[in-house]
Amino acid sequence: MSTSKRLSVSLIFPEYWLRTHPLRTITFQAFGIGSLSLLCAGVIQSSVQGSSFNIDQIYVFGDSNVDIGRVYQATGGAFPPAPLYAEGRFTNGPVWVEYLAQSLGLTVNAATNFAFGGANTGTLNTINPSWPGVLTQVNQYLNSVTVADHRGLYIIAAGANDYVFGGITEPVVAVNNLEISIRALVGMGASQIMVSNLFDLGKVPLVQGTGREAALNHFTTEHRELLFTRINHLQTTFGSRVKIMTLDFWDSFNQLQANPARFGFSNVTEPCLVTNPVVSVCSDPDSYFFWDQLHPSTAGQRAIAAVAQSSLQSIPEPATRGAIFFVSALAFIGRMIRKNP
Repeated sequence: MSTSKRLSVSLIFPEYWLRTHPLRTITFQAFGIGSLSLLCAGVIQSSVQGSSFNIDQIYVFGDSNVDIGRVYQATGGAFPPAPLYAEGRFTNGPVWVEYLAQSLGLTVNAATNFAFGGANTGTLNTINPSWPGVLTQVNQYLNSVTVADHRGLYIIAAGANDYVFGGITEPVVAVNNLEISIRALVGMGASQIMVSNLFDLGKVPLVQGTGREAALNHFTTEHRELLFTRINHLQTTFGSRVKIMTLDFWDSFNQLQANPARFGFSNVTEPCLVTNPVVSVCSDPDSYFFWDQLHPSTAGQRAIAAVAQSSLQSIPEPATRGAIFFVSALAFIGRMIRKNP
């Protein structure tokens, strides 16, 4: 493990917790990056013009940014540690899929959220090798049903762990994994699918000053383009019976960083929670996009949910790549944050 990774452990959790906690032997890789693919508000791309969604349930496959308690349960409530983190979440409150469910008038259902902190897009998990990656999560779900929920919204949110902790340097590997998951779900009858891409991982607080910024930016950009191309191909293959959209977090996060105040944030580069040399929390967590070095605050999660909700109401043609929708969605984020201080 590199020196930068060792130092980062103390930035995420207090040293006293690491010394006394039963999980103190977990390495930095165990903490995972969370779904940094979901750390920012995004644009929607879809090949289905004028499509509308009819949703009765949300099914989630991903990593720590959409995990609502799987890791917490697997560790007997030990990790992520309270009270620094809201029960079972890798942040200080609800995550974006919970906000989205509520906005759609649905009950948050832990039984349909298969996300595990540390998951990568394949079968591996950077926290614990016995825990599932996204492909394993999808297979677990499909093995439990005879047919997918035709009115369900299937969310796949992962990828950052592959590059930051998994050693993947060829984005085609991660994108292939995502395609396999999509095809498997559609093959069982799923018809409404939302897939997140990744924002610039080189801008994550954890990565700053490590010398990995440029490489991670490159991986992120290539991942984005490959995923757009692959989703367009899949949409053409499946036709209008299936609706697939890609949340373009890369572009929107750059916009958010350029003008954070417009969207209700005062800080989009630093974490609210600092644990080294002493534990401290910023005075206004909702004004910070990041809760810790890796994960967005619940205010950031709320912003993501606002974009996801807006995207379900109107889907532009792929030729525009959601340019018109992007402007209105970001404005919607600002309103949502101001309404929910």
